[in-house]
Amino acid sequence: MPRESKVAPAARLDWLGAYERGERIDAIARRARRTERTIKAHIETARRERDLNRIRGDLQRNAYEQHYQDLLGIAQELRSKAQSPQHEVIHPGNGVRAKLLYESLKAHLPKGRLWQALSGWEYTAATLRAARRNLQREMDKQVQLRLVPIWEEVNAEWMAGSLVSAAELAARGSSPSLGEYRIKKEGEGWDLECSMFKLSQSIPTQELAEFLRQAHEKVVERLPGLEPVGQLREAQAAWDGARDALDTEVEILALSRVLPGVCPLCPGGADLMKQRRSRRRRKG
Repeated sequence: MPRESKVAPAARLDWLGAYERGERIDAIARRARRTERTIKAHIETARRERDLNRIRGDLQRNAYEQHYQDLLGIAQELRSKAQSPQHEVIHPGNGVRAKLLYESLKAHLPKGRLWQALSGWEYTAATLRAARRNLQREMDKQVQLRLVPIWEEVNAEWMAGSLVSAAELAARGSSPSLGEYRIKKEGEGWDLECSMFKLSQSIPTQELAEFLRQAHEKVVERLPGLEPVGQLREAQAAWDGARDALDTEVEILALSRVLPGVCPLCPGGADLMKQRRSRRRRKG
């Protein structure tokens, strides 16, 4: 009996489809001019190949979904760190895994709006930090000009800290008032407090404590008109906008459910990138 020719994968897949649609083995064998034994063997082979391809497809899909979640986690970590302007540069971490995922995210989004938003955030955060330092210097100056002359032993650090908090309220468009003042007898002297702030302690007389209270209140009332407060207001608004822009880009990434492009950590990504480099070299 002559040896049968090789069976192409597409042919046995066609036989499997016909069999599953109800065609008999003998009918498929006559149509294909093969033995029934050959048809049966290749139908089983096609079934195993199909099942294996489905498993591989599921594994690859699951691997890609996990890869997407890993990169989304990096983007969300960037967003989390961007909630405070104290960081000079936003980076997900120094570990090997974090670095690899960060580079992979950049490979997927080489010119993405996420990086533009991140750059804008870093610039506005630096501007806001500078504005806060300038505000601190101005509040220290106000204490020396307005409060120390009333009583040389006033707690300058506490006074300046309260004025910075009041100025930050003013910069956000709120009233700079910190709340009710309190003058309390403590031991041999008097303490001056305002809300949660202790402004000074061991003041020799109640009258002196009252003078300090009035002077502090006048400085607070003038805060909205000071130039450093205006600069802080502008810097704060710019940083708020940059933070919101970064939030938006990360949220878009989360809602898209898919990443453009490819990176070395993608399932099969290393081979695909190698093929692309090879094609570019041939074209060059």
